Amino acid sequence: REIAEGIREVIFFADPNTGRVTYVSPAFADIWGWAPTDDADAFRERWQASIHSEDRERVSHDLIGRQARGEYDERYRIVRPDGTTRWVHARAVPVRGVAGEVVRIVGIAEDITKQRELEAQLQQNSELRQVRSVILRSSDWFGPGVDNPLVGPMFRAARAGKAVPWLGNPAVPHLFA
Repeated sequence: REIAEGIREVIFFADPNTGRVTYVSPAFADIWGWAPTDDADAFRERWQASIHSEDRERVSHDLIGRQARGEYDERYRIVRPDGTTRWVHARAVPVRGVAGEVVRIVGIAEDITKQRELEAQLQQNSELRQVRSVILRSSDWFGPGVDNPLVGPMFRAARAGKAVPWLGNPAVPHLFA
């Protein structure tokens, strides 16, 4: 218990028969933005309600069964009481008794919001590099890119490594800056 209370990740135990959470570490309050209650049913309801509406059905589907089979490995969004959204990665495995029966579910959940934000930035940068490459090769398709009125301004800017005017969209000039 001392280890569980000293780490940033949430450690939780659940009853495999009822799904009731029997222990949740203090890190839960830091990630979810609210402290767990002693009322297991109220806790479960509030936890499920905190899951982003687009993720709730997927995360909740056969929750106890997947945990008991060791198949629970989910990435999902939660909405905190202050309205902010965080990404969580939760995993759970069964703990078996001497006879092989599942006696407890043990899980861990961690805040992966920063990781997801970095992944999104990397994806966007990769897509932007692809667009830049297409623009630079545009002279193969449209004739000399610098002189072509269709792609000339984009070609010159991309070649110089400057912001590319993107068909008048003011949100896009930062793409190649």
